[in-house]
Amino acid sequence: MALLETNPTQLQYSSGDKIPLFLIHDGGGTIFKYFLLGDIGRSVYGIQDPKFDCENNWEGGIIEMAQEYLTLIKAIRGTGPIFLGGWSLGGLVSLQIARLLDDERQQKHTERDTHPLFVAGVILIDSPYPSSWCDYRAPFVDFEPEFPVWTPETVRKNVTRRFEVCDQLIATWEPPLWEARRHSSAEDGNPQVSASESSVGRLKVRPISSSPPVVLLKAMSHARFPGSATNGILQVDLFRDDALLGWERYACGLLEKVHHISGHHFDLFDQDDKACFDLFAITWRESS
Repeated sequence: MALLETNPTQLQYSSGDKIPLFLIHDGGGTIFKYFLLGDIGRSVYGIQDPKFDCENNWEGGIIEMAQEYLTLIKAIRGTGPIFLGGWSLGGLVSLQIARLLDDERQQKHTERDTHPLFVAGVILIDSPYPSSWCDYRAPFVDFEPEFPVWTPETVRKNVTRRFEVCDQLIATWEPPLWEARRHSSAEDGNPQVSASESSVGRLKVRPISSSPPVVLLKAMSHARFPGSATNGILQVDLFRDDALLGWERYACGLLEKVHHISGHHFDLFDQDDKACFDLFAITWRESS
């Protein structure tokens, strides 16, 4: 049973020239939560896991997943800038897609091309740094997804299975690196982003050697324990008390800005006033 007939699914429409946003599914494989977003003022597309309703796994890991999703993106937009983002796993896959696109530009020597497809920015929606869980002694609590009462049993089973696959994907993945660190980052306290939307047609193509601007939306609270668990820690909260949600461990520095948002990892979209928090009003300021 396919969740949605089209993939990507267009979630919001815009007749203007704002850079489109592609949102990658969370660990459960769905994009349902993205339908709760307020008006972002641009075309927004959601990519669901095409393996959601089958037993097949991503044998090539997150890299294979990113390759497949890049093909889906190109079917919608073949040139120019795009924004990528996603909740939890979706943010990590977005980084890998950005790296793949830069590798393509390197191979094709298209950095001087005025109209290549490139990533102008990435939004990590509470995506923790993917550290190896076995390196920590914390008593981890297994996540148990909760569903509305009307959720079909097949969807419940598929979501639960995709979360298990998600853990395997993250455990075998290393975040991609870029040769050059950006001139400023969240650690420096002086975030600057050069991606301008004042005129998409004149937006400068980002150099291949530098990472795209990355913004982290970080939940402020720890998630409640599922079921009967009374102590321990959920994997998504391993770095909850770290300023950058664990991304201090990234080798070259990555984040341009961190925005703290109310709620915990699993309830960020439960209320309209939390649904991405005027997403683009708090991310990149426009500058040429």
